[in-house]
Amino acid sequence: MNQGDDIRQRATQVVADLAARLADPATVAAVTDAPGNVLEAGPLTVPIWRPETLGDGYPGVGLLFAELAAADRGGVPPPTPT
Repeated sequence: MNQGDDIRQRATQVVADLAARLADPATVAAVTDAPGNVLEAGPLTVPIWRPETLGDGYPGVGLLFAELAAADRGGVPPPTPT
């Protein structure tokens, strides 16, 4: 196995671990809403989780799972409902 394969295998494992952690919405909310779990941005304190946003919430998590599902199907899009 070459270095590129090692990196690809490690990245695949990291994504699988991340997806497993994000699979339960109640756990995600509990962890992200924990006291002190904020981003300090200069004089601002910004929450790291905003459930309604694409970048910091459930829509982004949904896109992650959609991409993982597409990869499982070899990149073939899901069938169009009729």
